[in-house]
Amino acid sequence: VEVSVPLPKGRVSHDVKCEIMPTRFSLAIRGEKPEPYLSGTLFRPINVDESHWQLWPVGAAEGEPRSIKVSMAKAKPSRWPTLFAAGAASVVETQEKKKDR
Repeated sequence: VEVSVPLPKGRVSHDVKCEIMPTRFSLAIRGEKPEPYLSGTLFRPINVDESHWQLWPVGAAEGEPRSIKVSMAKAKPSRWPTLFAAGAASVVETQEKKKDR
């Protein structure tokens, strides 16, 4: 499972807090709202030991746009229609729905 989130200008790896657990995922960027940026119960379990995050592209020049790339290895091969389980919406999705009302 791959997740890509734009990294705001001026932010570095120390500003990112990424928690990858077997059934939960959380991503926060210091100084950005909402915090955490993404959070919830995953659709299916993952293998934490084979999962990681990094800033992409690696070795980008100063000022070049970067993103946070999260790779999570599925515990069992299957198709995921969504990242989060039903009823476990990310904070970003919840905030956007409130804005629309």
